[in-house]
Formats: sequence, structure tokens, C-alpha cells
Amino acid sequence: MADPALEVHPNFASEAFTPIREALIQATNESAQQVTEHLIAAWDAEHNIRVNAWNRIQADQAQAAEEAEQQRREQEEEELCLAEEEAEQEHREGEKKKPKMNDFDQTTSISSVIVPHPSQYALQKLNSFNHIDLWYFSPAGCAEASKYNRSNADETFGISKAGDTLTLRTIASIKASHNSLEDHNLSFKAFLQAKNNFIFYAKKASWPGKHLDALAEFFWNVETHLYFSRHNPQRILQG
Repeated sequence: MADPALEVHPNFASEAFTPIREALIQATNESAQQVTEHLIAAWDAEHNIRVNAWNRIQADQAQAAEEAEQQRREQEEEELCLAEEEAEQEHREGEKKKPKMNDFDQTTSISSVIVPHPSQYALQKLNSFNHIDLWYFSPAGCAEASKYNRSNADETFGISKAGDTLTLRTIASIKASHNSLEDHNLSFKAFLQAKNNFIFYAKKASWPGKHLDALAEFFWNVETHLYFSRHNPQRILQG
């Protein structure tokens, strides 16, 4: 359909419209000029109606096209957002499945000394502030504890008695070693090694500082006794 705004009215004064003009002249008693002007005015009125209708249709179609375009853009944006979310989700899932190295504290220093670990029995005695032979903290005692821990399950339990109370504890924490030596039967070398280990674990067991200081002073006096510089320390220590 062509735009009616581009139309021009016919030449109502031409010979083709003569019959219509003469009929109108007889009916209205008006001149030919007046009749021609009436024909032009009637055509213009009808033409304006068609132009306005055309304009409304064009406006409605333009609005519909704009709404369709807006809907298309919104749909594209929604699909794009959905695709980005799916990609991000896949990325997160991929990151979860990706092997990760364990983190570490850069400020933490690594000790250059490995302290021998005594048996649970010896540590339990320390935690209870009870007497325990130094042998358990010697290299031999710690080696036996390490061997025992590798060959026995930690879930093995036994019953111990504290006063009038029976307590269920692991066998490792209540079983004394048959190889334990009393302090005076230790070699001087084993004594020196054991006393350092003993103080280390006594400190970890939260022994009072006064007691730890007294023990350290006692061991120091034994180790630096004047007789040790003149005689056989092994013989002196064992009497």
C-alpha cells in the first residue's frame, strides 16, 4: 500500500470531469468554478482521512517493531547472562576438581633437630606428675616406643586404676616396658641423653617452671660435678 500523502488530487477542471461538473451545476445552480472547488475540497477531506489512517498504521507498526526489537535485545542479554553464569559455574566446578597443593606458612621455620618420642606410658606419667624412669626418654626407650607403636593398634584399650576409680585407657598409655632400667643403671651417656629429653617433654606436659628449673639445676650439677673431671663418670654415677 502506497503512502496516500504522496497523492495529488485529480484535475477536476479537466474534460474528463465535465459530466460531473454539469450535473452538479444543474443541481446546485453554482458556477463551474464553484463546483470544481467543491470537488477538490471533498477529495481533500477524504484524502486527509486516508493519510491520518496511514500514519496511525505506520506508527503502530513502528511501535510494534521497536517492542519486538527491545524484546529481542532483552532475550539476547538474558541468554548471554545465562551462558556467562553457566561458564562461571563450569569454571568453579573445574577449579574444585583441579588438584591443589597444600598451603603452608612461609614464616614457619623447620626445626633441624628431631626430638625422640617416648611411649604413651611415659607421657601419661608426666601428665599425671608421677615418677617415671629416665630410661623411657633415652634413645633405647624411645626406639622401643617407636617399634611398639608401629606394631600395635592405638584402638587397643585396657583398664587402669586411679584411687578408687577405674579408667579405660589405651594399652600404650598404661603398659610399662619390661626393658626399663632404673636411673642408677643407666650409662652416663644414656643418662645425659635421657635427661634432656625428659625436661623437654616435662615442659610440654606443663610442669611448673619452678620444678623444671630445679630439675635442670640438679642435672647440671650431676653433669658438671668435679669428680667427673678426675674419675670415670660411668663408675661414679653407678656407685
